[in-house]
Amino acid sequence: MHELKVAATLVEFLEKICAEKKPQKVVRLTLKVNPYSCLSQESLSFAFASLAEGKKLFEKARLKIIKNQDPASREIVVDSVEILV
Repeated sequence: MHELKVAATLVEFLEKICAEKKPQKVVRLTLKVNPYSCLSQESLSFAFASLAEGKKLFEKARLKIIKNQDPASREIVVDSVEILV
């Protein structure tokens, strides 16, 4: 389950951001995904929501996934993190 590992890495990333920035809430995490990636958007969203459950700062954060137009780009890039401070 490639998506589960990616989701776990995203949760760790958000935990680091929350430790540094001390936000009230993480609202959205936007990812750009390579157009040839085999990543399932539905599986990634489900895995992320499952792993984020119980983490008050970002358990309701929305995951926005955009297909990158550049086939030479990395498989996944965190484009932005929207937080309330």
